[in-house]
Amino acid sequence: GSGFLAVYLAGLVLGDMREPAREPIRAFHSGLASVSEIGMFLAFGLLVFPSQLGDVLVEGTLLGLVVAFVARPLATVLATAFEPFTNPERALIGWAGLRGAVPVILATFPVIDGVPRSLEFFNIVFFAVLVSTVVQGSTVEVLAERLGLVTGDAEAGVEPII
Repeated sequence: GSGFLAVYLAGLVLGDMREPAREPIRAFHSGLASVSEIGMFLAFGLLVFPSQLGDVLVEGTLLGLVVAFVARPLATVLATAFEPFTNPERALIGWAGLRGAVPVILATFPVIDGVPRSLEFFNIVFFAVLVSTVVQGSTVEVLAERLGLVTGDAEAGVEPII
């Protein structure tokens, strides 16, 4: 996990610096990120067997719901405690925040090392991410509208305030 933390911290530091070639660097890294995503999802495709997901249905669903309704909102409140966000904005950030790739990638490490029952663990994490993505991803626009965090008209579509 320390490699991920190092990259994250380096991104925070470098992201605020003034660079003369900022746009070409950003374009290069955007392309690199797209290629990395393709490779990552290709690797996921090699590890996920839909026939095995039925065995982890209950555990994966429970984990996905706990993450969606307890862990992510709590983490959002803690992470934004000293930021000038309103409670509706915090609720939307917690509901619509990033999810998916990092937990699944971290769940591949035990599989790669051959840890016993690690494929079952991977399947649980994958299913939890799937549940979280489907439930939260399909409801984020409705939640934003109900929280009063969108503006827009019928022609232009919905545009978030934050």
